[in-house]
Amino acid sequence: MKHCTALVSFDDLLGSPRPNEARTELQYLRTPATLWDAESVFLDEISRCRPEVQNKLFSIVHERRVMGVALERLRYRWAAMNPPAAFDATGDIDDAYLGSQPLDPALADRFAFIVELPTMAEMTPADRRRLIAHGDDFAPAPMPPLRALVDAAHERQRLSLEAFDDWVVGYVDSLVAPLAEAGLPMSGRRAAMLRRSIHFVHGAREALGCAKKNRPSQAQATPNGETPEPTCTIDDSALEALRWGLPHRARGRAAWQESTLLALHRHAVELAGEPLGSPLARLRNEPNPVRRIALALAMPAGTLSRTAFSALVADACAAQDVAGRYLLARRLLPVLAERDTANAPTLEMLAEPLGRVLDFERDATHRLQLTRAEVTRYNELLAVLAKLDASDEREASLGNVLYTLFAVEHASFDAKEVIARDAQFARWFAQCLEKTADDAAKPSSRANPPRPKEGGTTPKPTRAAARSATTKVA
Repeated sequence: MKHCTALVSFDDLLGSPRPNEARTELQYLRTPATLWDAESVFLDEISRCRPEVQNKLFSIVHERRVMGVALERLRYRWAAMNPPAAFDATGDIDDAYLGSQPLDPALADRFAFIVELPTMAEMTPADRRRLIAHGDDFAPAPMPPLRALVDAAHERQRLSLEAFDDWVVGYVDSLVAPLAEAGLPMSGRRAAMLRRSIHFVHGAREALGCAKKNRPSQAQATPNGETPEPTCTIDDSALEALRWGLPHRARGRAAWQESTLLALHRHAVELAGEPLGSPLARLRNEPNPVRRIALALAMPAGTLSRTAFSALVADACAAQDVAGRYLLARRLLPVLAERDTANAPTLEMLAEPLGRVLDFERDATHRLQLTRAEVTRYNELLAVLAKLDASDEREASLGNVLYTLFAVEHASFDAKEVIARDAQFARWFAQCLEKTADDAAKPSSRANPPRPKEGGTTPKPTRAAARSATTKVA
């Protein structure tokens, strides 16, 4: 095994070049530090490497090649780094390791696993005392011979490929859209790597006997009163591979909360076995969270549980700005009022912004204190609202939404863009409900499927509200 540090020159890994006797190619003088005969390499403090050195490590880590020449014996590549300061974290910058820089995304993407080691505070008291007592001589508890474990893991990994590969491919595919929404798009290389990692993790867990601490909930009492070893399941192995198989921490992103990771995992497990053409598969492949709700509404009754549909709505609300949440509630709540599709907390979440609109509508007058810049924005809003038809209940309702966003939420928004987005939401939900009606009706029973009901009614037209508003310039 070759151990290299961040300060090593890349030429030290190759040796000194010289032409061969025929002067047809270069050969490298081999030293104890070169990689040509190494079976494994450990790149210590890789996050402190100069960028030009990191770039040269790409092919070693992923392709086991250097300067285009294959490293025939190299099998294992490891690296170590201190966690860099996360650019999206809220913690104290003083806790970061100065000089440890995030890895280039392409380099981080070439490592199958990015494993965070526990801090002293996170260790068990027994392990912490062993580390304090033995320092660098610290060793894990006795284990079976490593070679036997590796061979057993390889054999069980082969069996996992035969038994579960279709499920694993579907699981990884189901992660593509939610990871992209989370700001961590998965490359094709990472997806293929994660698939292999799941099988290897499953093989390793089975080879290790699937220790009781991994799945205590699956242990059941046998007739003689003994408790058997817990069962090792492929979905648990997938979760472990996912937990340590994403490169965001090495790239300077804050560590995810466990609840976020479990939500991603549950989503993928639910959809992993679905055929490509199934409604759930189409839902999975839709990147827009509001459009996903529309597709879910068009599915046959019972396809999604109330909890699963409510989670879709919660995800869509979380992805919207303030104006988007009002528009989603305006278009979706009337639909859900006629269906037993969402749970009570979801309905309450959607009703909250519409309640503010109703409170705004009930007041006969509104007094606003605005800065000069806000007066300009307000006048721009009035110019857009003047083009709405106050006698049309639907347009009046939208106008009151815009007033509420400005006067109550103090939101900054482009009124024309909000109106266009509302129209887009309306089209999506109309299309899905028309499809539902078509599927439910007999072929000749109805020529024109029913149109969906519009958003909530409003007691006053938009222009009436505009006339009653009074402004005061600060």
